[in-house]
Amino acid sequence: MTPESGGQAEMAEPVRTSLAVLDMARTGRFAEIRDRFAPQLRAMVPPAALQAAWDAELGRNGAVTSAGPPASEEAGPGTVVVRIPVIYERGTLTLVVSVSGGRWLTGLQLAPASAAEPAGPWQPPAYADPEKFGEQDV
Repeated sequence: MTPESGGQAEMAEPVRTSLAVLDMARTGRFAEIRDRFAPQLRAMVPPAALQAAWDAELGRNGAVTSAGPPASEEAGPGTVVVRIPVIYERGTLTLVVSVSGGRWLTGLQLAPASAAEPAGPWQPPAYADPEKFGEQDV
């Protein structure tokens, strides 16, 4: 869901943060991306590693030509996951950004294009027989 379609103002800041991260990557500002991570995570996110991962995808897929609309969803108390389709000259990936407290990055990943779709509700596996389970208050 997006802040516009879902009407949830609390989703707007994580989306803005995620779009800013994409812009920083596109313009080579990897130290600024590191600085957006939650303080306890910054030491684990060297700017050189961020740049190496970004450059590797540019090498495989060509330059970024555009970005699709971001989709966001709650992923636990105070955490929002934002997925942004990133269209390259030779392919599409999804930038998956976890944002905590509205502004701190807690996760950043370039994932396959299929990751742009929010996860659906949990479904039991096909082999499970719901008739064999009972539920009672304890």
